[in-house]
Amino acid sequence: MKYIITLFMINLSCFSQTYLANYIEKPINNENTFKDLPLEIKIHQEELRNKIHSYSLVYSNGISFYENTTDETINFRTFDNKKYTSTDDKYFYFNFNKNSMFFKTRFKKDYLYIEDKPIEFNWEITSDTLTINNTLCKKAKTNWGGFTTYAWYTESIPINAGPEKFNGLPGLIFKVQLPAREFTLIGIEKKENITEINNPKSNQNTISFDELVRLSDELINTLKKQNTSSNPNVIIIKKEQ
Repeated sequence: MKYIITLFMINLSCFSQTYLANYIEKPINNENTFKDLPLEIKIHQEELRNKIHSYSLVYSNGISFYENTTDETINFRTFDNKKYTSTDDKYFYFNFNKNSMFFKTRFKKDYLYIEDKPIEFNWEITSDTLTINNTLCKKAKTNWGGFTTYAWYTESIPINAGPEKFNGLPGLIFKVQLPAREFTLIGIEKKENITEINNPKSNQNTISFDELVRLSDELINTLKKQNTSSNPNVIIIKKEQ
């Protein structure tokens, strides 16, 4: 009984505090990751491979908000091979008290707004550990999305939060590694007061996460047809969502 009461008090204490975390997001420079992609995507990924972007995460009272803090423009390429310049101002808002998720993400040249329940990653916790930013973290993995994703989290900060759309572990996620990119925590600050985090949703038209996946699959199938018609040896692999 003492253990249960102590655990409850620890979780309650973390729940009533505010955490401010900073992450960097960067591509993984692995030639094998890009070699079988459609030419348009491969060129785009190679252009971005040396870009490192900064993001901030604020968590308070069961709500989190993750946004870009890199004040620079990026050269993007459309799928008709035209270039344009824009900022990567995606964001992710989670209200775990209401089991809700709202985020903004780039799709082709435009942005889409997704409103849904938080993603269920079905993490598998392993026995491996890694020290990140002087903090011992446990390793978890998932095959969500058709590829293996790894995450390192710490139970010393038992909050359900992490970079971008990743959460669902019994502690703050310090690092996420996907086949083509990774997110790493570089700093964290704790405040004893509760910070109000407002939902950024206003009058945007929203779609579900499943609809985003459907649109992404359609785009990849279109690229597959375009590339195989010009090069029958091209192989398409499933892209990260």
